[in-house]
Amino acid sequence: MPLKIKRTTFLTFAFSCLFALSACNSGGGSSSTSASSSRTASSTPPPASPTVPAAPTGLAATAGNAQIGLQWNAVSGVTGYKVYRNSTLVASPTGTTLTDTGLTNGTSYSYQVSAVNSAGEGAKSASVSGTPQNTTPPPTLPAAPSGLSANAGNAQVSLQWNAVSGVTGYKIYRNSTLVASPTGTTLTDTGLTNGTSYSYQVSAVNSAGEGAKSASVSATPQAPLPAAPSGLSASAGNAQVSLQWNAVSGVTGYKLYRNSALVASPTGTTV
Repeated sequence: MPLKIKRTTFLTFAFSCLFALSACNSGGGSSSTSASSSRTASSTPPPASPTVPAAPTGLAATAGNAQIGLQWNAVSGVTGYKVYRNSTLVASPTGTTLTDTGLTNGTSYSYQVSAVNSAGEGAKSASVSGTPQNTTPPPTLPAAPSGLSANAGNAQVSLQWNAVSGVTGYKIYRNSTLVASPTGTTLTDTGLTNGTSYSYQVSAVNSAGEGAKSASVSATPQAPLPAAPSGLSASAGNAQVSLQWNAVSGVTGYKLYRNSALVASPTGTTV
C-alpha cells in the first residue's frame, strides 16, 4: 500500500532541512554534508603578512678621539639594524650599539639608524650629530735631569744622571756644545785633553721636545800616575854612588831622592 504524507508535514520537514544547510533523505535523516560545512565555517583564518619594523628610538651619539659611539633602543622582532653616517650606510650591526672609528677630529657627523626584519628595512630614526675631539692633553716638556755627576779619567770623563720618566732620550752638552744624544743615563766622553777642565750639562727629550738643561758639573781628565820603578840598585865609588833602575812604561822622566830630598830629575834609568 503506498505511503501517504500530509502536505503540511512534508513542507515542515523540508524547511527544517534547508535551514540546517544539509541534504535530507526520505527517512528524515541528514547526510555527511552538514558536518563538513560545520567544520569549514569554524576554521582559523590565515596569519597576516609581516610588516617592516618601526624606526628605532633613543638614538644617542657620544664623541671621542677620532670616533663616535652610538646606541639606541631595541626594536622587537628584528634581525638587525642599519647605521647611516651622513646618509651613507656604514654598518649593519645586530645589536644596539656601535663605535664608528677612523673619523676626523673637529668634523661634525650626522647619524640615523633603521631596523630590519623578514619584511625588509623600516624607516630611519631621527638623526643625531656628533663631533669627535682629541681630549688627551698635549705632552709637556720634560723636567731637567737631576743627579748629574762627572768622574775624570785618562783623556775621558764618565757621566751619569737620574732617569726622567716618559722621555725618549737625552742630550749631552760639553762646554755648552751638544756632543751626544744617548737614550740611557750614562755616557763616557772620550778623546779629551788631560789637564783640561770640561763643563757638562744634560737635558731630557720627549714627544713635546727638549726640556731644560741640568745644573752643570765639571771634571779634568788626568793621565794615571806611574807605578814605582823597580830594580833600583846603588854602586858605591870614590865620593859617589851610581844608581840604576828598571824603566817604567809611558813616563816622561824620573825624580831621584837622597835622604828624602829631591836631588835630580833624570829622563833615563841611570844616574
